[in-house]
Amino acid sequence: MSPPRSGVGTTLVAPSVEPAPPRAEPEPRPLRILHVLEPGIGGVPEWVRLVSGAQRAMGHEVRQFGGPESHDPRFATSWRRPDRFTAALRAVRRTVQEFRPDVVHTHSFFGGLTRRLDLGDALVAHQPHCWVGSRAGGRGDLIGMAAERSLARRTDIVLYADESEADVATEHSITTPSTTVGVPYDVARFVPVTAPRSPDRPVVLCVGRIARQKGQDLIVPRWEEAIGSAATLVLLGGEASGQLSPNVRVEPMQDPRAWIARASLAVAPSRWEGRSIAVVELLASGIPVVSFDLPSMRHLLTERGMPPAGAVVDQFDVDALLGAVGERLDRPDLLTRESVAGPRRVIHCRPAVVADAVVRAYRTALEPNRVASAMREPVG
Repeated sequence: MSPPRSGVGTTLVAPSVEPAPPRAEPEPRPLRILHVLEPGIGGVPEWVRLVSGAQRAMGHEVRQFGGPESHDPRFATSWRRPDRFTAALRAVRRTVQEFRPDVVHTHSFFGGLTRRLDLGDALVAHQPHCWVGSRAGGRGDLIGMAAERSLARRTDIVLYADESEADVATEHSITTPSTTVGVPYDVARFVPVTAPRSPDRPVVLCVGRIARQKGQDLIVPRWEEAIGSAATLVLLGGEASGQLSPNVRVEPMQDPRAWIARASLAVAPSRWEGRSIAVVELLASGIPVVSFDLPSMRHLLTERGMPPAGAVVDQFDVDALLGAVGERLDRPDLLTRESVAGPRRVIHCRPAVVADAVVRAYRTALEPNRVASAMREPVG
């Protein structure tokens, strides 16, 4: 029998080849981030402080202009001092040229006006922290929203604290790509209160600077008649301590935790409000909140299929608002249930979670921005 011909009747075995290991995705490089905001105290500077710290912990290089870490007086501008704005714009331009950020993240209306500048190749992210169009109406708000529509042409992405801000943008034909990132609170400072409440009489807090927006003027004249000696109302946000009536006093903000430890309940009578960091801090501390019916408050207090951490009542119905306060003072069982629900409703508000959402939004927008940055329309 003749041997088989080569290749016929034989089995050819391919040499074994080790599969190539999967190629690791390169780590994205750290970003240079510049936050621009109006100087002051309150929710926006606190948002920037907490998110900036978390962004640094992620390895990014972060600077602020006008924020709590900025000591540059050139951006000392606000609604009350618009005459300083031209000098502030020049100072922001110099900072951008020196720092060369990947991202310029502007905050609120005055911070957002820096979008008029040539910001080079930087991604422009804007965060309204409550659009001017969410306020109590008027010609000024309409002019403000017209300016926002114009500035949107120089914005790559808009970041919202909650979905209600996106709804306002839609109403005013602002169609810039956007995402919701939430608000942070200081998890080391605001924890559920376990110590006994005020031993003499209940304390009801109203936290926020004394201003028309915050609505203290709506409840103070009615407090003695509606609540009286059943509880002390403390307005936490004044410039100095003072007694306004037998059962109403005002205290400076400073560190609110001492008053939170004494409080049984909080009331938020704001005429308009974005996602309030003060309310998030109260809920994280186990303090129920009653509020007028604003979209941001509904989301925090009663919606999302979770046990409520307070109540919302019809807008400007002061009788209903103070009635909700009185009901909770009369029902310790209700207060206890809502107190337990509060921290669970804000568990997603940790700075690391919010900062991660913000940075992911930056990165999603950055690549298209490199192509489109030269195409942004000039303003004015």
